[in-house]
Amino acid sequence: MKVDIKITASGYTIRYKNEIYPVRFPKEIWKKFPLDLKRVFVDNLSFLQTSELPFMLMKDKCDYGINEPLVRSLLFRGIIQYLPYSTDMDNKSTTDEIKRFLKLKYNFSGPVRLPKNSFETEDRGVISLTFGKDSMLSYALSEEIGLNPIGVTIDEGASPNEIKHRRNLRNRFKKEFNATVYNLRDLTLALSDYQLLKIKKTHFGYANALTGFALIMLPFNYVHKAKYIVVGNEQSCNDYYMNKEGYKSFPVSDQSANSTKQNDVITKTLSKGAVSTLSLIEPIHEIAVMKILHNRYPQYGRYQMSCFPDDHKSGAMNRWCHKCSKCARMAIFAHGLGIDLNKLGFKESMLSSTKKRIFSIFGDTKGNVAFDITGVGRDEQLFSFYLAYKNGAKGYLINKFKEGFLDEAKEREDELYKTYFSIHSSTTIPNNLKDRVLSIYKEEL
Repeated sequence: MKVDIKITASGYTIRYKNEIYPVRFPKEIWKKFPLDLKRVFVDNLSFLQTSELPFMLMKDKCDYGINEPLVRSLLFRGIIQYLPYSTDMDNKSTTDEIKRFLKLKYNFSGPVRLPKNSFETEDRGVISLTFGKDSMLSYALSEEIGLNPIGVTIDEGASPNEIKHRRNLRNRFKKEFNATVYNLRDLTLALSDYQLLKIKKTHFGYANALTGFALIMLPFNYVHKAKYIVVGNEQSCNDYYMNKEGYKSFPVSDQSANSTKQNDVITKTLSKGAVSTLSLIEPIHEIAVMKILHNRYPQYGRYQMSCFPDDHKSGAMNRWCHKCSKCARMAIFAHGLGIDLNKLGFKESMLSSTKKRIFSIFGDTKGNVAFDITGVGRDEQLFSFYLAYKNGAKGYLINKFKEGFLDEAKEREDELYKTYFSIHSSTTIPNNLKDRVLSIYKEEL
C-alpha cells in the first residue's frame, strides 16, 4: 500500500486510494510557520496519523511519500503500549498481534530531517479545547497561574453534531471571555475508523490519538511563542488492568503520565527543546476535576460538553445525548458534587430505570468509553453514587444503588475519599509551575 503526503497553503493532505484527507490550519498560523519546520512537522504528524492503517488493513508493508519521521521509535512505542488493551477488546492474542506489528515494513522517500529554525518561547500555554471537563479545567488553571492560554478546537469531520455544538460553545466562549481560540480541521481521523474503512470492528487505530492532539499544536506554539502544550490527562488515565495473557492494559494508554512524559520528549525533539508537554490535572482523579472546575471556575464549568452527540439522534439538538455512558458518568458526578444538572445543560433525568444500561456499575459493558467497557472506572462510579445518595438524590438508580452497593460504599468510605479527593503524583508538571497548581488543589480538596 502507498500513502502520499503533500504540504499545502493551509496545512497538508494525506492521499490514500485516491481519497484525500486534509489538515487545515488557520492561514495566519500556517503562513508564519517556517518551511523547514513544516517539513519536519508533517513527516512526523502524518506518520502518526497513518502508522496504524497498514496493520488494520492486514498489509505487510507501507510506502510513504515523506522522509523518515524523527520520532518514529517513540510513536511505535505508543502503539505497542496500546495493543494489550485493543487486542483484549477485539478478543485477539496480544502476543500474536505484537509479533505481526513488528513484522510491518515502512518505507520512506528520504532520510530523517532535523528542525533548523528555533522556537522562541515564553511562559504561555496552548490547549486543545474540546470543552470537556479536563480541557476546561486545564484552561482555567492555566489562566490563574499566568500562562495566558490559547485555545484550539479541532473539527474532525465525521462528527457533525459535535462540531456544531463545539462551534456554538467556541463562539460564545470567545465573546464572553475575549479569549484567543482558533479552529483547525483534521479529516485524517477517517483513516483510524473501522466503519469508514469498511473493515471488521476493532478498537485499534487510536494508539497515538491524544499524542496527535498535542503534536498538532506546535505551529500555534511557534507563532505565539508559547512554551507549553497543556494536555488534560488526569490521574484516572493511569488506571490499568491485566488482560488474559498477563499484559498491563491501559484503556487510554497515551493519556497516562508515562505517555505524557513521552509526548514531552516528542514535542521537545521537534522544537529543538523549546516546547514542553504537561498535564496540570495529572495529580487528581476525574471526579475531583469536575469538583474543582464547577466550584472554583463556575463561569467555565457551564460550558462543559462531555458526550459523543453523534452516536445518538438526540445529540443533534443538545450537547448531552442522555443515552451514552459518558453522559451517565458526568451526570452521577454532578449529583454527587451537588452541581445543578439543568444549568449544566441536561434535559432528562439520568437516574430513571431506562438509564440503568449505561451505568457500568450495574454490570453494563457496552458503553462507548474505555473506562466503562473495562470496568476500571467502577470504583469512581461507586463513590459518585455514594456521594449522590448522601446529597439526597432521588430516583430508580439511587434505589438500585442502595440495594446492591451502599454497604460496600460505607465500608470503603475512607478509602474512596482518600483515593478520589486526594492529590496524587505530579511528575509531568514542571517545578516552576507545580507549587502554584498544587496550592489550588489543596484549597479545593
